[in-house]
Amino acid sequence: VSVGPIPIQVGSSNHNIFNYLNYQASIAYGHEWNSRSTLSMPIPSGTPFNTLNIFNPSAFPSSMIKGGDGNYYLITHEPALYQFNPGTGAVTLLGFISGLDGNLPNGITYNPVNSTYYLISSLNFYSFNVATRVATLIGTMGVQNSAFVDLCFNEAGACYAYDIDTDAAYIINPTTGGATLLGPLGYIANYGQGMSYDMETSTIYLSAYNVGTTTGQLRMMDPGTGATTLITDWGAQQIAPFALNTQYAPPCTISSPSNPSPQNGATNISISGNIATWSNGTGTVNNEVWFGSVGNVIKVYDGPAITSYSLPILEYDTKYLWWIVSKNTTCKTQGLPWTFTTIQDPNQMVVFYE
Repeated sequence: VSVGPIPIQVGSSNHNIFNYLNYQASIAYGHEWNSRSTLSMPIPSGTPFNTLNIFNPSAFPSSMIKGGDGNYYLITHEPALYQFNPGTGAVTLLGFISGLDGNLPNGITYNPVNSTYYLISSLNFYSFNVATRVATLIGTMGVQNSAFVDLCFNEAGACYAYDIDTDAAYIINPTTGGATLLGPLGYIANYGQGMSYDMETSTIYLSAYNVGTTTGQLRMMDPGTGATTLITDWGAQQIAPFALNTQYAPPCTISSPSNPSPQNGATNISISGNIATWSNGTGTVNNEVWFGSVGNVIKVYDGPAITSYSLPILEYDTKYLWWIVSKNTTCKTQGLPWTFTTIQDPNQMVVFYE
């Protein structure tokens, strides 16, 4: 596991599209490490690249985000904050980042719900002030030996991130920094990676480096399971700073769902007869209910506002993950993920011996 640049390669740079997605065309910007160049590309195809300018910093450029002010911010492992000009591709140093206590900033993102920027290192989660360039520790993600590389927020204020040690995706609690496992990415990730969210189509994109194929790739991530789908293979090129030209709507006025039952983290839950209940946020008109075992979360309800949902018969000794999306006709707020674990199978006999 190695965050940062890929080894210099000599090989094909052909771009091969594997999945044609019928989404409204948009654009993404990034930085390609081997050529030290900034570029643009159409989304969702991810190809062809349009080279814009040369940017050869003294340390690896790890991530980029379009901020709420319309500016594009790029971070490097110096650690430093830069501003990217999408018209010329030029990158301008704004200053050095403080508050990381020696940790490398692997990802930067913006939450449109609370108008706050965040940074992520391999282990820690920070709030970030782009004006003063001061990072403030919120907490550790709590994943042993983790190597988190990037993160993004959706339009409802849910934070997603992924780890190249476990090759898995997580939901991050922006209040504590704690990570909840979504599931495996489905490819072997290493080195610097990028992540960006399209507010118009509710799509999570990864600019991924796949060790199994030794190529850079554009992928789409499922927000329920963490599984990714290959869109385009870029060949021997690494795009770590990667940001979509997405548009931010006004912050949603709906408050987050609360008061889950079963309580978050509950154990020894029966496998049958369970009804999940919660309190909707103020202003809720409709709900989405997402539920499933870790790695298999799906949307099980989408309709008029409810405050309870009857769960199916569950499996023994299994961890389940669920969350509620409260919405109206114009916006939505995604609640934090809640978990519970069912009882062990009483018909099993567990034998211990040395």
